[in-house]
Amino acid sequence: MAFSLTEASDIIGRSAAFTYIFIDNHLPDGRGVEFIRQIKEKCPDCKVIMITAHDNEGDRKKANVAGADFFIGKPFSRESILNSLDKLKA
Repeated sequence: MAFSLTEASDIIGRSAAFTYIFIDNHLPDGRGVEFIRQIKEKCPDCKVIMITAHDNEGDRKKANVAGADFFIGKPFSRESILNSLDKLKA
């Protein structure tokens, strides 16, 4: 688990063996949506799930363009997380 983009970059840089990466859009050192391309470069097979409190069409579009595989708005439930994983497995 990482609490900033810097930590996430370090963790992904050490091991690109991730299946799913959940990323919040608002982190202390930047926007998660701007980090998605870096994630995909370092871990091309990873599925990226964007999580944000700002669940609107504009943010969804930005996340899709950046390469997010799924988008979940806050507040979210356990079921919405499991649903996103099921859809990404298919």
